[in-house]
Amino acid sequence: MKAYLERAREHNQFMAKQQHQYEIGKRHLANMMGENPETFTQKDIDEAIEYLFPSGLYDKKARPLMKPPEEVFPQRKAAEFDETDAMIRKGLQPDPNMALDISGYQWIDKRALEVQVVETLSDRDYNSFINALERLSQLPYSYREKEFIFQFNKPLMSHTKTYDAIKPHIDQDGNQIVTVYECLRKSARGTVTLKVPGTGKITINGENITYFKDMQSRDQNKDLSHKWF
Repeated sequence: MKAYLERAREHNQFMAKQQHQYEIGKRHLANMMGENPETFTQKDIDEAIEYLFPSGLYDKKARPLMKPPEEVFPQRKAAEFDETDAMIRKGLQPDPNMALDISGYQWIDKRALEVQVVETLSDRDYNSFINALERLSQLPYSYREKEFIFQFNKPLMSHTKTYDAIKPHIDQDGNQIVTVYECLRKSARGTVTLKVPGTGKITINGENITYFKDMQSRDQNKDLSHKWF
């Protein structure tokens, strides 16, 4: 930021110098044309340049010109500061008790997001938006935008249930095996078999963890594997 501010200061000084030279040149040009420098407009300047420096060049960009510096030199974008910077400058610190916790929630899928924004999204647009929400939720003052953030996520489970622990089956090699049938997930049905000790590998319909296309589902299954294997 310090380097940026230094470059911005140098640019402002350069533009001020160019503006000063432009004003001097405009007054000289007005005097040459016998006009009042105070009422000499940019249109008058263009006509005077064309009269004093006639050119047969076809391309207008190659002809002599005298324009204000802001039209000749590219503009520099001013530094922008977000709310975090503003709060820090005021000496205010985020409330640790208000930290936003999105564990136990997952971001809505692309179709649900399209319904909310009433617009068709590409996979790239959807992923960029979710990544932006992830970064926003990790900022120290993200709790100030809790209502906005929680528009785009939902609980992993809408209700809780208590299950009796399943007693594992011991095979002839002494391994503990538990098989759960009819595991429900939305419209999907699955059978899950856990083996202890295991290899640490996860196989879903003959594929590895990349069977799940979104990272959140992969992370949930990785967490499960760490607990069991």
